[in-house]
Amino acid sequence: MYARTLLGLVFTLLCVSQLTAQTAEWPQWRGPNRDGVSKETGLLKQWPADGPPLVWKAAGAGTGYSSLAISAGRIYTMGVRGEREYVIAFDVATGKEVWAT
Repeated sequence: MYARTLLGLVFTLLCVSQLTAQTAEWPQWRGPNRDGVSKETGLLKQWPADGPPLVWKAAGAGTGYSSLAISAGRIYTMGVRGEREYVIAFDVATGKEVWAT
């Protein structure tokens, strides 16, 4: 459940960053410097009443407590599906699963 919530939050943040057309790589746990600080600029000062527009939604990452990494057009995370754990890559532009292993 936590992984799905975290994915939803990150996807929302991606939507906001898509609006500004300035996106940075987030290639490792807690970001480029592992400090949890984003250097993004030009973000909204106030959210629209209905929130930012939904660009896409992904499902099927499984359950767990994984963080995310974003690099080279992919979002990487981990999740438990049934009895097995997977590393999963999603396409940033479409939200489609690219691979899972």
